[in-house]
Amino acid sequence: MKQAVKITTNPSARNTFYLCEKPSQARTLAKVLGAEKGRDQMHFGEGVVIGHAYGHMLNLAKPETYIGAGPWCLENLPILPKTWVWQVKDEHRGHFDNIGKYLSQADLVVLATDPDEEGEVIGRQILQAQNYSGEVLRLWMSALETESLKKSLQNLRPLSETDHYYQAGRVRHEMDWLFGMNLSRAFSVLLKSKANIGRVKTRLLNEIVTNDQQAENVIQDGYETAYVMLGDILLELIQGDQPCDHIVDFKRLAGAQGGIYRKDESCYYTDEMGVPFEPTRPLPYTLTALLADAADIGIPLDEGYKAIQKLYESGTISYPRTNSTQLPGTSSDDFAVHHAIVAMRDDLPAGMTEEATRIFELIRLNELYQKNHLILMDRTQTIEIGGEYFSSNERWETISYDSPDRDLLKNQNILANQKKLAIYKTGDEFPVTVRLTRENYGKPKYFTESSLLRMMAKKWIGTESTRVAAITNLINEKLIDVTPQTDHEGLPSTQARTLRSTKLGRDLIRKLPEVVTGHEMEAQLQQALKEMRVGQSDESTHLKHTGAWLTQTIREAA
Repeated sequence: MKQAVKITTNPSARNTFYLCEKPSQARTLAKVLGAEKGRDQMHFGEGVVIGHAYGHMLNLAKPETYIGAGPWCLENLPILPKTWVWQVKDEHRGHFDNIGKYLSQADLVVLATDPDEEGEVIGRQILQAQNYSGEVLRLWMSALETESLKKSLQNLRPLSETDHYYQAGRVRHEMDWLFGMNLSRAFSVLLKSKANIGRVKTRLLNEIVTNDQQAENVIQDGYETAYVMLGDILLELIQGDQPCDHIVDFKRLAGAQGGIYRKDESCYYTDEMGVPFEPTRPLPYTLTALLADAADIGIPLDEGYKAIQKLYESGTISYPRTNSTQLPGTSSDDFAVHHAIVAMRDDLPAGMTEEATRIFELIRLNELYQKNHLILMDRTQTIEIGGEYFSSNERWETISYDSPDRDLLKNQNILANQKKLAIYKTGDEFPVTVRLTRENYGKPKYFTESSLLRMMAKKWIGTESTRVAAITNLINEKLIDVTPQTDHEGLPSTQARTLRSTKLGRDLIRKLPEVVTGHEMEAQLQQALKEMRVGQSDESTHLKHTGAWLTQTIREAA
C-alpha cells in the first residue's frame, strides 16, 4: 500500500491549499498526497485541498477598458495603461470563484503551477485577483514523476525566491500587450485592412517571406536523371563517373524490366589516416531541438507538442519547456534552473499515442548517445539496370560495437529511420520500375517545420513555450501555408512539412516598416528580461521606453 507524503512546512498551518496550473497536475499531485477528487473539481485529503487553474484564467484587459469603445483611430495611440487590469475569462468565472472559496479557508497556500515565468504569472495573478494575503510557499518541480515530486514537496521554498521570475513574466505580458494592441490598431488604420502585429509573429513572418524570396531567386539549371525505388530506398543514376563519350539512353532505360543487385558496403566512416571518425555527440534535448527532430521523422509540430506535454504529465519525462542542454546534476545550484529533457522511467505507461512513443524513443536514444562512444557509419548500395548503375549512400551515427549498451538499441525502433536493411543480396535479380525526372541545381530551400524551429532558436525568436504557437497562429491567419513534402513518386513523405508564405503574408510584410518587422521589439524585451531577472530594474523603466518607441514608430508611419 502506497504511503501518502507527509509535508513538514509550517506546523501551525492546519489547512493547506495547493494551486496547480492544470487538471492533470492536480491529479498527479493528489495521488502523491493521498487526496481524493470531490466537489468543485477539487481533491481533498488530510489537511489539504488541491485545486487547479485552466492555464491563463486571467488575461490583460482589452484596450476598451482603458480608452472606451469606439472606432479605431491614430489619435488615441499609443494606449499606455497607468494601472494594468487583469480580467477573468468568462468561461472560467465559476471555477475562479470556487478557487476563491477554498483560498479563504486556507492557512497556507502552496503555489504548484509550472516551474517557469508563465507559471509564476498564472498562479500569482489568481492569488492577487482573489486578494489572498496569507502565507504562500512555492513548489518548484523538475518532473511530475512520483519520486521527483516527493523530493520537491519536501523542499518547498519561500515565494520571495521566485519574485524575479514573476516580475519578468509579468513585464513580458505587459510589453507584448503594448506592442500588439497599439501596432495592430495603428497599421489596421493605416493599411485599411486588419493587421495583427506581434513581437514574435511579425518578425517570424518576415523571416519566412525573406527566405522564400531568396529561394525563388536562385538561378536554376536542370539536368536529366533517373531513379529507382528499392523498398523504401531511393537509388539514383550514376552519371558523373561515366566516360565523356558515354550517353545515357534514357528511353531504353525507362523500358528496362529487371535489375541486378551488385554491391552493399557498410563500414566505419574514417578519416584520411583510416581512423574511425568519431562524430560530435548531439546535445541533450531542449524542447525546440526535440520538436525539430520529431518533425524530421514526420511528426507535425502541433502533434509533437501535445505528445511531449502528455509524456510530462504522465511523469515519463522531465519538465519539457526548457532551453537548457545541461544534464541533471551538472547545471547551476539555483533550484529554479531547469536541466535538459530526460526520461524519468525506462518504459512508457499504457495508452500513449504513436507520436508520444516515437518521441520517447528519441529521448532514450539521445541519452544513450550521451554516455557512449559514438561512431559514424557509411553505407553504399549499388544496382545495375540495362548496363547503367544506380546507387544510394547513407551515413548515420550509432553506438560503438564494443559498448555494453549496444543491446539496448534493439529496443529503439527509431533506428529504422537511420539504417535501412537490404532486401536483396549481391547477384540477385529483381523486377524494377525506372522513373525519369529532371532535377535542378540550386534547388530552392524553403523552410520546413524543423528548419524553421532551429532558425528561431538560433536567432532567439520566441521561447521554448511560444515557438509552436507562433507558427500555428501564422497558419491559422493564412499568412503561411503548410504542405507535406512528397517523394519522387509524388506521394507524401515522412519528412518534415514545408512552410511557405502566402500572398497575404507577403503583402503584409511589404507594407510594414523595417522597424516593426525586424528585431527591435525583441531587443527591447530581452533587455528588460535580462535586468528584471536579476533585480536590476523595475518594469516602469522599460514600459516607459516602449511607450516612447511606439509613439515615434506610429508617428513616422502615419
